[in-house]
Amino acid sequence: MTTPGWLLLRAQVLAVIVGLVSCLWLDDVRAAEDGKADVVLRNGKIYTADPARSIRQAIAFTGNSIVAVGDDAKVAPLIGPKTEVIDLGGKLVLPGLIDTHVHPIEGPVDGAKCSLADVDVKPPTLEALKPVIQKCLDKEREGADDWFEAVQLYNYDFKATAQDLDKIEEKRPLVLWGNDGHTAWVNSRAWIYWA
Repeated sequence: MTTPGWLLLRAQVLAVIVGLVSCLWLDDVRAAEDGKADVVLRNGKIYTADPARSIRQAIAFTGNSIVAVGDDAKVAPLIGPKTEVIDLGGKLVLPGLIDTHVHPIEGPVDGAKCSLADVDVKPPTLEALKPVIQKCLDKEREGADDWFEAVQLYNYDFKATAQDLDKIEEKRPLVLWGNDGHTAWVNSRAWIYWA
């Protein structure tokens, strides 16, 4: 059953979303009071989420407001001596509502698991991970059906297959949890359970 309060909340959230997205539809340059932006992102791919799914090259912000979206030349007049200019080098910028959250229970639980946080190769390689994981495995000495979990893997750009992880541990189910708390890699033994 939908209550009037729930409908009002949904309408407010929708209004905020529409307002944020419509800011990206701006094709004109609206400058700050002094005519200069606080931050300019340029030389990128700015996805506007407009009906045509337009991609622009630059975006300018003042405070919490988008003041311009367009090509680098169109946004250039908004750059002043105090403007932070970030060259995106062709990288993509997406609009979004960002879900900031933490996993408070996982922290203490993960403290008892094998930590990969100190592996200083970015992105980590199997060669860098293997000695850390092997040291943890040597301490544990559990049975072949007991899961082995390693946590806090720097998961950005990390790539590994189940067969790659078999080279680290093939007898026990092995799972490597990314430091985002949402990403996992498993060996073949673990894949059998997961699949």
